[in-house]
Amino acid sequence: MRILAVQNCALEGFGRYAQHLEHRGHQVTVLPAWGQSRWPNPKTYDAILVGGTPISAWQAEEVPFLRRELTFLADALTTRRPCFGICCGAQFLVRLLGAEVRRAARMEIGIQTVSLTDEGQNDPLFADFPPEFPVFQWHGDVFDIPAGGRWLVQGDECPYQAFRRGNVAGLLFHLEIGPAEAAAWTVQYADELGRHGGSFEELIHECRKHVATMFRLADRLMDNFLRLAASG
Repeated sequence: MRILAVQNCALEGFGRYAQHLEHRGHQVTVLPAWGQSRWPNPKTYDAILVGGTPISAWQAEEVPFLRRELTFLADALTTRRPCFGICCGAQFLVRLLGAEVRRAARMEIGIQTVSLTDEGQNDPLFADFPPEFPVFQWHGDVFDIPAGGRWLVQGDECPYQAFRRGNVAGLLFHLEIGPAEAAAWTVQYADELGRHGGSFEELIHECRKHVATMFRLADRLMDNFLRLAASG
């Protein structure tokens, strides 16, 4: 399959997701959104991944490249391209589907355990997932579930962790981030980590402890998503 990965921040790539897709033989094109003045036709691709950024989704209109990206993503949704958003990428999709994105009461940073909702346990996007699983969190915004969407994963501090509406899905959390990426984030976003109260050493220790599980689930999630994308 031809997959477009829209990267919204140089630091925040697609990690294990991109590695697994390429291993499966899919053609993955990474598009640095901040350098795009002209966007491709979304019909060129079989599926679109939308990456994260520290820029809040509700501030997107203030950033020229994000304004252009929202237009591209709106076209993708209109033409029923399968879309998968990660963190702020999910928030862009949520906004375009008519739901709200807002500041969280408190940032979520580090490894946390989330759980499948009743709908999530029966949804093909999370087929063969355990009822509870570890994820990597780093976000200060949260989203509501779009009308007609399914609430698939819940968390303690931020209840809405994943949704799907038809062939559009989004996650607030990360499964694709390993210790190396996490370490880079702690340097770049050190002020956020400091305000949150966590430590570099603890975060990396927890990431190393759970990375094998997260990567195994990241692979499974991509397979499930592309199976949904192929089914139309």
